[in-house]
Amino acid sequence: MEMAPDFRRLFDPRHIAVIGASPNLVLGRYDYIDWHIRAGFAGTLYPVNPRYPEVKGLKCYPALKDIPGEVDIVISMIPAEATVELLRDTPPGKVSFLAVIASGFGEIGEWDLERELVSVARSRGVRVIGPNCLGVYSRNKRLVQIPDEPFGSDTGEIAVIGQSGGMSVNVVRACINSGISVNCGISVGNQADLCIEDFLEWFSAADDIKVIAAYVEDVKRSREFVRMARKTTVKKPIILWKGGITPEGSQAAASHTGAMAVPRGIWEGMLHQAGIIPADNAFDLVNISRALLWERLPEGPGVGLISPGGGTSVVMTDRSVMGGLEVPVLSASTRNELSKFVAKVNTIIDNPVDLGAASYVPKKVAQTISAMAEDEAVHSFIFYLSVYPYKNVGAREMCREYLAAISEVRQRIDKPIYVALYCAFQNFPEADESRREAVGHLNDLRIPYAMDQESCVKMIKGVSEYGRYLRGSYRSIG
Repeated sequence: MEMAPDFRRLFDPRHIAVIGASPNLVLGRYDYIDWHIRAGFAGTLYPVNPRYPEVKGLKCYPALKDIPGEVDIVISMIPAEATVELLRDTPPGKVSFLAVIASGFGEIGEWDLERELVSVARSRGVRVIGPNCLGVYSRNKRLVQIPDEPFGSDTGEIAVIGQSGGMSVNVVRACINSGISVNCGISVGNQADLCIEDFLEWFSAADDIKVIAAYVEDVKRSREFVRMARKTTVKKPIILWKGGITPEGSQAAASHTGAMAVPRGIWEGMLHQAGIIPADNAFDLVNISRALLWERLPEGPGVGLISPGGGTSVVMTDRSVMGGLEVPVLSASTRNELSKFVAKVNTIIDNPVDLGAASYVPKKVAQTISAMAEDEAVHSFIFYLSVYPYKNVGAREMCREYLAAISEVRQRIDKPIYVALYCAFQNFPEADESRREAVGHLNDLRIPYAMDQESCVKMIKGVSEYGRYLRGSYRSIG
């Protein structure tokens, strides 16, 4: 088994060269020199293009061999065949990593060209990212995959692996837009050389990475992937969204990144063996990441449901049970405690707990959670937060008070609380403004949430099963 390279020069580079750099803005051409200048990259940028003496105020070099000293990362935007020829002319030891942005390799059947790329690169001591990728993202070093990529307000605790460049970028943006920062990310494309499992090994050992979120279309070394994932998941969680799970999607993946088809059952078995949390979309990746970072793991599948209405209580129960959670009936002692302060009319205190209009106030919500937390069958909570845009009724002020009450009670109990947002109003500004305000408060208080019941249940199911995996109750997640 080959050892993974030292990725410090990839995620913490001092010198980056961009092949095919140009002073001219061309529609559809990636301008990594300009993007990194605007991002604030503090190292040295070397434009490489024999046609120009200067690009963006920087000296432009005819070839890689003309650059003084060693280069940590080369970003190549030139066509496939030209990339191989450029490597042939590069002295051994000159370059550490080559990110090949261009497509035109294995994904269109040009496997010989892809193998040649790797062979020539290895002969020069170069490790290849891609081809057919968007390269590297690093919050701390200000490395970007697209223009004006955000960095978040802190150093970030999430590492993103994306076989698709677009998906990698989307997950980074979605995380930062949802209150959690990404530390670093990699777009691996066709995985001709460096593969997902190589980056898992590096992220597994990185103390500043707490969660790994990935979009994957295939793995190249399945046994090594499972081995590395199992080694990782006992220390930190991996959340994985698999693209190409249908025959048609698998065919699309083959055309996209040259991905090899893997039967769905085999793939799910690999996840089970490795203790990986499955995701179905980018929202799952973000929601589960947020829950893992902001809350403790539930100690079981029993969920306590708190809602403002009877119909909502029924639907929440259905969603929870259908999603693989349990909705236990509360013990007699817990129901007795709730009956002391919950109105007797138009309410339910069995679980779900429907507080009704009279008791659905912040103070009683906190009391309810405290009482239910004493019940051994309840391992976590879903609080259903209705976001109403009505003016002059105090709804938005109440929303802030609910979240303040939840934040306070979180400090007194040892069971996680999650919020399912509800806003049935679409396509008018007041609703959007109310929703954004609620999300801002949740982010500030670091309370995990999802934008609907189904997503909230999937989030809790994922973290609950991961907790069970860690406790050794069984060796899979599913």
